[in-house]
Amino acid sequence: MHILLIDDDDGVRSSLLNLFEYLDYTCTASAGGEEVFTLLADNQFDLVLTDVDMPHLSGTEIAAHCTLHYPTLPIIVMSGNSAPELSPDTPFLSKPFSLADLINTVTRLTQYAE
Repeated sequence: MHILLIDDDDGVRSSLLNLFEYLDYTCTASAGGEEVFTLLADNQFDLVLTDVDMPHLSGTEIAAHCTLHYPTLPIIVMSGNSAPELSPDTPFLSKPFSLADLINTVTRLTQYAE
């Protein structure tokens, strides 16, 4: 399982990266920006987990790009603010979320990816 984790907050990104590695997932972490498009083009991911409010490129823009170019790639959007308008198929996690909610959402979206 290879996860693309996108969050501009170093602490959140580091904590989630450590969690996914502890759970034996391969995880590529990014602070966001145009780098995300290169990572998506150059790697095969099983899931994208992105924050919404980031400079230069929002999580909703990333989700829209993924939906257009990688329609079968599951996306989870997270934010400490109110939920943005998303496709009904895109799960939203409100920060702070429980690790159980995160793990359950990841498992539900990727149960057939292996």
